[in-house]
This record gives sequence, C-alpha cells and structure tokens, in this order.
Amino acid sequence: MIEVLTTTDSQKLLHQLNTLLEQEARCQPKVCGLRLIESAHDNGLRMTARLRDFEVKDLLSLTQFFGFDTETFSLAVNLLDRFLSKMKVQPKHLGCVGLSCFYLAVKSIEEERNIPLATDLIRISQYRFTVSDLMRMEKIVLEKVCWKIKATTAFQFLQLYYSLIQENLPFERKNSLNFERLEAQLKACHCRIIFSKAKTKPTKRLIDEMRMWQIQNGDDGKGELLTLVLFRNVLLTKEFAIHQLVIHIK
Repeated sequence: MIEVLTTTDSQKLLHQLNTLLEQEARCQPKVCGLRLIESAHDNGLRMTARLRDFEVKDLLSLTQFFGFDTETFSLAVNLLDRFLSKMKVQPKHLGCVGLSCFYLAVKSIEEERNIPLATDLIRISQYRFTVSDLMRMEKIVLEKVCWKIKATTAFQFLQLYYSLIQENLPFERKNSLNFERLEAQLKACHCRIIFSKAKTKPTKRLIDEMRMWQIQNGDDGKGELLTLVLFRNVLLTKEFAIHQLVIHIK
C-alpha cells in the first residue's frame, strides 16, 4: 500500500520516476504488433482486440477470485501483451497463453504460500488443457519475452504518481483522490488493448518541469495541476484522463 510521503521524499520520488521511465521501454509490448491485432478481422482464425480484451477480463476475474495483488494482474497483462505483440496466436490457444502469463506473474509477485497448484488454477479457470500443456506454454512465453518476467507496470506508476499527487495537494484536498478507486479504474483500463499502447516517454519533460517548479518553490496552484497532468499522461485513457482533470482541478 502507499506510504505517506514527507516533503523530503519529493526528490527521491522524482528519481524513482525517472528510473521507471528508463526501465519501462525494455519490457513493453511492440506497438506494431498490437496494431496488427487491432486491425485484424474477427473471423475466428486470427487474434483480435476483442479476444485479447476478453482474455484480460478473465485474468482479472482470477485475480479477484484468489485475492491477488493488482501488481500481479498488471504484470500478467504486460506479459500477455508482450507475447501477443510478437507471436501469431490462434484463438484456440489464447486461454493457455493467458493462463501461463498469469501463473508466471503469480509466481513472481505473490508469496509462495498463496500460489495455487497448477491443477487448481486450470480447474477453476475451466480450461481443458493439462498441466503439461501449461508448463510447455510457460517455457514458450519465457523464451519469447527473453526470460524478462519482471517489468515496469502501470500499477507501479500509479503508486508513485499517487504519492506525488498527495505530496503536492493542499492538506484539505488530500482525500479528494481515492487510491482504491483509481486502482479499480486502472484494472478496467487494462481490459482495453489501447491502454497497452500508451507511451510514457513524453512525461520526462513534465518531470523536469515539476522539478523546476519545486526548486522555485512558488505554489500558485501550478504544481497541483502539473502533477495531475503528469498522472494523466502516464496512466490513463483519454476519457478517464479528462474525467479526472475536470473533477480534481476544479
């Protein structure tokens, strides 16, 4: 959960943001591959955006059923999109691919005592493939993502940007932005393939502006606005971004 930051944490947080931005590009889906999925016709033979989104919704249901952390779900989506953006996956194999990505994320993030058996995971998911099928697909996924399971995820950005926002909001407005609500909306964003195409590189300029604003220490309301714009550009779909700005800049 988010820790309350003190004023002295600001520079450290900005450094963490820069680090995440630098790391993010190394483990992101290929945009060209995602575009091919978006443009594919739904004829039952090719992977489409609709099928991908349905699979992510199934992974979200599993996350909620087992009570796993949002970071686990976010990493599972990252792995799935990285794989789909590189490989031509037939719709009949999507369930096995999705569950393999999910299981890899679970084993990477969750405590060992909370990791379900593969047999239980398959049974609860109501798939008909075997544990051997799942293990083989896990190996294929690992090879295609170059064994880089750990990745910078949208949830990590959400945590950091929320902390940054809280640091710069006036005291009387610190409760205006509910983290649990943002977390739920982030999950919904993950269920749309367009969200996986978002780029965060342009926000480096905004981080520099935020640092300059802090150095000048002139709080005329621009700091709060800049933080919200920064948060918007990194994490949210356009519709959600506009909604948040209208609510929280008023």
